[in-house]
Amino acid sequence: MPTGHCFPIGIAFDKSKNLWYVDDDNNIEVELTAASHYTTVGTTQGPYGSELIGIAIDSNGNHWVVDATCAGNLYENGVVVASAGDDLESIAISTSNPSHKANIYVLVSNFCGNYAFPFVGDMSDGIILPHPYNSGADDTPGISTLLYFADYAYDQVWVTQDTY
Repeated sequence: MPTGHCFPIGIAFDKSKNLWYVDDDNNIEVELTAASHYTTVGTTQGPYGSELIGIAIDSNGNHWVVDATCAGNLYENGVVVASAGDDLESIAISTSNPSHKANIYVLVSNFCGNYAFPFVGDMSDGIILPHPYNSGADDTPGISTLLYFADYAYDQVWVTQDTY
């Protein structure tokens, strides 16, 4: 990396089985190519302090990246397309919904205090999914395509449902 230091945090694979990650220290998306074993900057480069934290790649090759700022930005191919209004911790693309469309799901930690509780948000439909929380903030470092999510404060793995 240009600074000589990196902090890979969220990872995803593309169709060519190349590994992509977001680098929290340098606020960039990086590709590790299987053929050449070198890194190249990807499609997302956040402004200083954007804290890129999660990445998912859809079946069309679009790169979805989230940041851990109080805006809670969702980027599609390097462009902010939505904001959750609080710190995002991770992202997944899932068809675990009644329409079986590939929806974008994010974990909102509520570290900025803009909501009453942390939650899983369906950014495609703009809804909050059922959650175990009633107040506060929580580290929620990972979500799967089956909508299981990790909880750091309570040391639990939870599952939610998208019924809309």
